[in-house]
This record gives sequence, C-alpha cells and structure tokens, in this order.
Amino acid sequence: MSDLSSHLSRWVKIRTPWYLKMIVKMILSCLPVAHRTWRQLLPLFQHGPMHSPEYVYSIFNKHFSTVQTSGSFVCLELGPGESLCSVLVAKAFGAGRIYLVDVEDCACRTMSVYNSMQAFLSEKGYHTGADLTSFDSFMQSCRATYVTEGLHSLRQLSDDCIDFLFSNAVLEHIRRSEISPMLTELARILKPDGISAHVVDLRDHLGASLNNLRFSDMLWESDVFAKSGFYTNRIRFSEMLSLFDEAGFNVDVLSKKMWPVLPIRRGALHGRFRQFSNQDLNVMSFMVSLTLKKHHRE
Repeated sequence: MSDLSSHLSRWVKIRTPWYLKMIVKMILSCLPVAHRTWRQLLPLFQHGPMHSPEYVYSIFNKHFSTVQTSGSFVCLELGPGESLCSVLVAKAFGAGRIYLVDVEDCACRTMSVYNSMQAFLSEKGYHTGADLTSFDSFMQSCRATYVTEGLHSLRQLSDDCIDFLFSNAVLEHIRRSEISPMLTELARILKPDGISAHVVDLRDHLGASLNNLRFSDMLWESDVFAKSGFYTNRIRFSEMLSLFDEAGFNVDVLSKKMWPVLPIRRGALHGRFRQFSNQDLNVMSFMVSLTLKKHHRE
C-alpha cells in the first residue's frame, strides 16, 4: 500500500462513525464481490499491517518468546489473513513444518512481499533457504501447508502433531458457536509439551470501543452481521479464560491492556452484558500462554 493510500485508510477509519462503518459494510458485503476485492478497494475492509516485515517479525517473536526450544519444531498459525510472511519467520526460527489455517483463501501471492520479508531476515542474520521464484515453490521449500476451511481443516490434522501454535487477534473473530469446538481441536493437535500463545482483542472492530455490545445475541449472531466483516464473538475476558480451561488448557495471562473507564455508557450495553463487572468489561486486549493439563490425555 502506498503512503498516500495508507494515510487515507487511517483517516477514513478514524473519521467514519462506527454505525456508518457497520451499515456500509453490511450493504457492500451483500454485493457479489469477493471480500479480497473490497479489501483492495476500500480502507474500511483493509486489515492489519501484515505486509510489514518489521511488524510480522515482532508479532511472531512476541508469541515465540513463550517457547523454550532450540531445535526443529512444528508450527501452526491460526488465521494468518492476507500475508503468509510468518512462514519465513517461522522457518528462520527453526520450524521444520508449518501449517496455516484460515476460513478463506485471502493470502497475498505477490512475491515482492515475501522477498522483502526475506531481505529483512537476511539483514538480521537469518537464512531461510526459501525458494521465492513462485508462491508454490515458496510454500514447498518451507514445508508449509495453507488450508482454508477453518474448523474442518483443523480436524484433518493428527493428534499431538504441533509443538507451537499461535494466533494474533483471531480468536475473537471465531463464531461464538464454534469457539469451544475450535479450542478442543487446538488442544487435541498440540503435543503434550507444546505451547499455544494467543493475543485476543476484545474491542469492537468498528470504533475500537464496545459498540458491538449494544446488540442482542439474536441480531449479532445472525448471518447478516456475522458475514459483514466486523463480526467478533463478544466473548468477554473472564468467559474466554473459562473456555480455555474447559478445553483442557492451563492458562497463563502474560499481559493485559485496560481502559481506565468504560468507553461507552453502561446503559448503552445490551442487558446481557450489564451483568459483567467494569473490571471485566474494561479489558481491551490480552495475551495468554496455554499448555495442556497433565490429565488432559487421560
């Protein structure tokens, strides 16, 4: 993205009211145009800076810092989104096999993006050995597998096959009805001594607030809302920790970002969310490290 379009994207996201973003996305998502095309055309549909080598490196390094290993490992990224640059970083860090699981094929296949990532890693002294002559050769040379059927794709993986799995601002996007089955699968494929690390963003994806908590479950979980590009499952901090526990994980909260006060009036929240304490609702985002409970395989 050029500097001009990048500035335009930030300006539009800041200046557009949350409710207008929601209406526009709902209308546009009903048109017969691929989501990838909307992301290319409109700032409202563009995701994070995952084409930036510095950003990709910092995100992977942040999650991988939870792992104590110096040998080859099997890695899985949940929800890589538009860029598969994390493949190169994982390879540089010693991954011998890499899986990327998403719910749709939206990966960038412009090789200049991956060449930039390779050059960045080379400057840091890493050698990946990746063949970047084409997207297919890139994936094959890194022993990377990209699958795009979400929960179904996870279910095709063998038990105890992953040493390290991670996601960055992904778990909040999984449909509420699928989050427990998804976590169960993550626990199943993780090796007994494996590590799972996740950053979860609890803000709405309309105005970085709690505007998504204004609506009833019936409306918010409808297909119209869920497929419009702003959906989050609205699972609160305490609820997410309980779901990790129920799936068979030990939970270590590594960090937590908080609003000092509620970003919207409590009275504006739908009744279901008024039961949560301010302390719970004020959690903007958090990072956890998950390991399997010792009795989980028994």
